[in-house]
Amino acid sequence: MSTSYALQVELSKKKISAIRKALETTKSAFSEKRYLESLGSPGTIIGREKEAKQILEFLYNPKNSFLVPLVSVYGRSGTGKSTVVRLVCNNLEDLVSYSYVNLRKARTIFGCANLILSELDTDTIKSTQGINKAVDKIESRIIETLELDNKKQFILILDEFDVIFSDSRGLPSDFVFKLLNIVENLRAKGLDLCIVALSNCSLADFSLDDRVKSRMDNCEVFFAPYTNDEIFSILKERSKKAFVGKINEKVLTLCSKLSGDEHGDCRRALQLLRVAGEIAGGAVLSEDHVKEAAKKLDDDKLDSILASATNHQRLLLAALAKLVLHSGKASHSTREIFDVYCSLCEKIKFLSCRSVFNLLVELENMSIIIAKKHSTGRHGYHNFYEFTFDYRLVGWILDKNWWTSEKDDKEKSDILDDIVYDELHPGKKHERSLAYGRASKRYQKRFEL
Repeated sequence: MSTSYALQVELSKKKISAIRKALETTKSAFSEKRYLESLGSPGTIIGREKEAKQILEFLYNPKNSFLVPLVSVYGRSGTGKSTVVRLVCNNLEDLVSYSYVNLRKARTIFGCANLILSELDTDTIKSTQGINKAVDKIESRIIETLELDNKKQFILILDEFDVIFSDSRGLPSDFVFKLLNIVENLRAKGLDLCIVALSNCSLADFSLDDRVKSRMDNCEVFFAPYTNDEIFSILKERSKKAFVGKINEKVLTLCSKLSGDEHGDCRRALQLLRVAGEIAGGAVLSEDHVKEAAKKLDDDKLDSILASATNHQRLLLAALAKLVLHSGKASHSTREIFDVYCSLCEKIKFLSCRSVFNLLVELENMSIIIAKKHSTGRHGYHNFYEFTFDYRLVGWILDKNWWTSEKDDKEKSDILDDIVYDELHPGKKHERSLAYGRASKRYQKRFEL
């Protein structure tokens, strides 16, 4: 497989200045583009009242101060989980203290523990000190925070909670058990802690020990994908603040349909509207601008990802594309990808299985592949990866000659399989021939050919 490199152009202060002047004179359709970003927390949320009510019922009880130990908030990306939970907690600040931690930044359970410590505004610890020391320090810091805030309830929001289950060497179930132990220890001191776990899957889908399950109350909140109408309402509200003029509702409808029909991701809809506005410039925003933006997002994103990918990342993507082509199955395990990847490493030494797993996590963070956990029976849960783009497009961009050769091999293999089947089942071949003849006669009669 060939690897292409982009020509690097030297940037000077003069060139940067020229670019700035060009941007300053460019006409824009935006008044406040920040309202089309998905990172900030909006003041109001559309379409999630039911979910917010469920979360409030777990986190706020006016008749007593009891907090449930753990709440599982789950649903696919872009459905508003983090936004709603943080907004609810912001409106409970008069009663509770809370901390939000995004675990996606960590790769191991120990890294997750240090992330929690960092967000609690205290020093992290070295790996040689052990996970128990980290958990003890988390407990101590929560108690200190409650004393400083003069409160008795603490909510620990752990976003991307499924990260801990990707570190099988770190005993994920044991880590959850230790976190629930903190809840128990605080209750003995007259304090309450609730852990809010945000992930794409329910905690019930992960492999947890019975001792952990027995300490967890069945508290779950599911965020279904946004409907087209909900996405339209969000876009309409945001567009009033983001654009100079009023946006045609047909444009908003197309944005909501393109993102809603695909996966109900509100982030995608906001991104689509923003890019369409950038393409329009000073012109009136139209449906054609949205269609061009959709194509640009898909093509540019894939091209930029593959252009910046390392040789080993490209080989892993090629391995997955080859597996999908020859098997007809969309998702494949880490072991399957690793085996094919090794066979593709002709001129370079292949990496270890552990390093390959880390590279797959990086590719998932780039949003070119997605990991889903599936049960393999007594062997537990394992990651299965699939593309978020068309695998044929990925293979073509990686290496046109290699991909064409793979498709030819697939076609030859299919023809050989058919020939072998006919040799082993001669009667079936005769039956197919008769069926084809009967079908042809009916076809000709139907259309009077």
